[in-house]
Amino acid sequence: MSGSIHKAYLVPGQPHILLGADRNAGWASLKASYEAVGREIERSGAELILLYSTQWFSVIGHLFQTDPNPKWTLVDQNWYELGEIPYSFRVDPDFGTLYAGICKDLGMQTATVAYHGFPIDTGTVVALKLLNPNNAIPASMVSCNIYAERDETRALGRAARTAIERYGKKTIVVIVSATTVKVVSADVQTWSLMLCGPSPENTVTVLSLLPNPRVTRNGSQGVAASFSATQ
Repeated sequence: MSGSIHKAYLVPGQPHILLGADRNAGWASLKASYEAVGREIERSGAELILLYSTQWFSVIGHLFQTDPNPKWTLVDQNWYELGEIPYSFRVDPDFGTLYAGICKDLGMQTATVAYHGFPIDTGTVVALKLLNPNNAIPASMVSCNIYAERDETRALGRAARTAIERYGKKTIVVIVSATTVKVVSADVQTWSLMLCGPSPENTVTVLSLLPNPRVTRNGSQGVAASFSATQ
């Protein structure tokens, strides 16, 4: 039987959502939304969750997690004052191996990783802890190659679809991204998120995925937009 992508989600990966929800109404709202999506995924009958986090950087090619049960305690390298995140995940190593093989056949540099203590990034940890807290659904994780250009990244996505179809399982795809490319040195309302970038066309492309964004021009800084975390 051919597998299928049941649904795809774009989610943030900051540790504040998991560790600081009791300190800020915006973070609490994001956590509640995350948990609602998790219940939706649980009800969907999905058999696999595929995660692509822009916080899992790779330099030489693309990496695929194949440790069936990665365990560790994470402290975010930027927000260490928020505390520790112990984790133990259920990973599907066979899918990761298949996906890596398809990418290699397409000419990409690939490698699987499966050793104790391999550093899983904050975005992936936050997403899995909130979307799949009981490890009810096995997961697979692929890295974000920081030197891959648009065409190769799109090829990575097409390879994911091929792998899912061959594997024969109903799959949820989760993209973990900060949705920003710039640090803004200004006070903003804590219940909103902001997108900034020097490339208006790319920013607008991302905004098309979001509900009712409010777009403004920000002079030489390009396009900025905010949207309510509760939407």
